Amino acid sequence: MRHGSIYSKIQSESQNLTSLLRTFSGRRAVDCIYDHLNTMEKYISKNKKKLLAKDFPSNHQWFNSKPLSLRKELRNKLVVIDFWTYCCINCLHVLPELEWLETKYSDEPGITFIGCHSAKFTNERESDKVQEAVLKYDVKHPVFNDEEMIFWDQLERRSWPSIAIISPDGVPILFLSGEGHKNRIDMFLEASAEFYNDRLDRTPIDLYLEEEKEIQEKESKATRVDSLTSEEHAALNSNLRFPSKIISIATQPCLPYDCNLMVISDTGNNRVIIVDIETNECLDVIGSGNIGLVDGEYGDCAFHHPQGICHVYRENEHFLYVCDSNNHAIREINLNKKEVLTVIGTGEQGRDREGNKKPEFQKLSSPWDIVAINRDTLIIAMAGVHQIWALNLKNNRCFNFSGTGSEANLDSSVNLKKCEWAQPSGLSLGVISKEKMEIYVADSESSAIRAIDMKTLNSSRNVAGGDSDPYNLHAYGDKDDVGNKAKLQHPLGVHFVKNKNVVLVTDTYNHKIKVIDPFTDEIFSWLGNGEGGLKDGNSTSSQFSEPSGCCSIWNKDSSDNDKLTVLIADTNNHCIRMVDYDEGDVSTVRLKNIPPARTPFTGPVKTEMEVKCEDGFCVPKFKNKR
Repeated sequence: MRHGSIYSKIQSESQNLTSLLRTFSGRRAVDCIYDHLNTMEKYISKNKKKLLAKDFPSNHQWFNSKPLSLRKELRNKLVVIDFWTYCCINCLHVLPELEWLETKYSDEPGITFIGCHSAKFTNERESDKVQEAVLKYDVKHPVFNDEEMIFWDQLERRSWPSIAIISPDGVPILFLSGEGHKNRIDMFLEASAEFYNDRLDRTPIDLYLEEEKEIQEKESKATRVDSLTSEEHAALNSNLRFPSKIISIATQPCLPYDCNLMVISDTGNNRVIIVDIETNECLDVIGSGNIGLVDGEYGDCAFHHPQGICHVYRENEHFLYVCDSNNHAIREINLNKKEVLTVIGTGEQGRDREGNKKPEFQKLSSPWDIVAINRDTLIIAMAGVHQIWALNLKNNRCFNFSGTGSEANLDSSVNLKKCEWAQPSGLSLGVISKEKMEIYVADSESSAIRAIDMKTLNSSRNVAGGDSDPYNLHAYGDKDDVGNKAKLQHPLGVHFVKNKNVVLVTDTYNHKIKVIDPFTDEIFSWLGNGEGGLKDGNSTSSQFSEPSGCCSIWNKDSSDNDKLTVLIADTNNHCIRMVDYDEGDVSTVRLKNIPPARTPFTGPVKTEMEVKCEDGFCVPKFKNKR
């Protein structure tokens, strides 16, 4: 505890209570909470003036509600404050825990949940980016943009995520750090609501949800299309919502489409979209759009914020493997049978660092991207535990391939298990020569691109970005240079371009696409002027907004010459961008006939598969073996 801390005793007592609640349950746990609250009451009565939490600073942006005050609307309430930053996977893990608690205590208006967004990265301080994060991650409680970290400092927070619970007297009575506290918070709130029962103000807090504003804004745009730019019009008609990853598939034997494909993770709409690259026509929509872990045919299956995708051709059939991130699962899409199955994952977040359990018991933690090494082996960016995992499709065993589970940018020259990763979020296999084959990793929280040597299978290296100190996860910026002299800002995507021997990087929070020479480790800005926006044009004037993934494909131009096209998932612009690799000209793809979310698709491809349903629900099929 730092010198001069106001809340040192409350912090210490909170740690003691947390330890007890890990040990005890039931009545014994409730007694521990009552003892803690009585201790707090005595301490607060002697030091209330000093301990009273300062109010939220004025003139800061609020989302989902009007500006709130600890002295007015929140006075005499139990206030649960979540300190988060939207780049952080651990913070994202807390959000469903809070959602569960909000639902449980929805009939107790004496308890209020508040998000205090205290940004790690420069890009995250902007209110429009926080608003997009509130929408992207379906946050339904009031959120305050603490862009200067004033309130963070006032309550002496030191790390993300962090929880503070404020008493009806306006004094912090519990501090928690990290994720996984749902049950302890639940016990604490239940006991505290009883303890403070007569003092609670049960006036509800009015909400004005950002998602309702989003719907109104989209409807408004639809009525004034003449005032939209061509880029805005194309994005509006795409019917995508926060698309995160994209891959391409060239036409080939047994592929049930006679064209080159782009496959899009339509993350915010909980579905996967297949599009003809030549015509931009939607060929298939995979997923009902409803949140769930449901297997079956395309129109009935369900995902929960799907992310990375890879393609595998095996035994005359084509498969897509999808990181179903919020379901903590890997899903298989059989393109020939039009069927979706769950390969691995139970639907619950795991904290396992080793894996190799039977498929029906193996829990995963926020898989974010995936790449095929061969037809039987997939490599997964397991962002939630800061590791790289492997999946053996012969037996569906999933296990740690690289990383201790500690969060850092630490390489090893002798043992991949000794590496440390910082929220790996993008993967790409680069086969450069017989001697050089690497998996490139977008290590987002260290703002670095790293590589795993797939020839020796025992070493990793830093390629671009990061810092010489492997534990400095704040070495970010926007600088073209070599190795760790270069600076990135939370890159989420990486893509090796075959026949060009370059690596493309979606430098997400710098709103740029950059290029790496893997022989020299030099990185330079290619697309985007560094300002978030939606603008087509040449390489230096174009604009993106937090692009998260990209891919490339060789096709023919109007003169039947070979042409390399790059496709970019422009996440916060809700659209796909297309780039002529040689010219560097950016255009917004005018996707056709993608239905709005949760609307049945009636496109050119029909399915003949029957789904077994019981009592109105499709029964998930679990894939144990082929």
